[in-house]
Amino acid sequence: MTEMAGKLQIKCMAEGVETKIDWEQLKSMKCDIGQGYFIAKPMSLDDFLIFCNLVSEEN
Repeated sequence: MTEMAGKLQIKCMAEGVETKIDWEQLKSMKCDIGQGYFIAKPMSLDDFLIFCNLVSEEN
């Protein structure tokens, strides 16, 4: 799927990224975006907005 997404020039997102090993493997397969406990634990809306600002500042 990641190869197809790349050929179509669209972002590829994986859900359920639970460990660093999961994320490293997905990145090696050219996955663009990850969602899951490893990326960010469940949080309130206020914490989510703070998280988004921090991530935005890093990029």
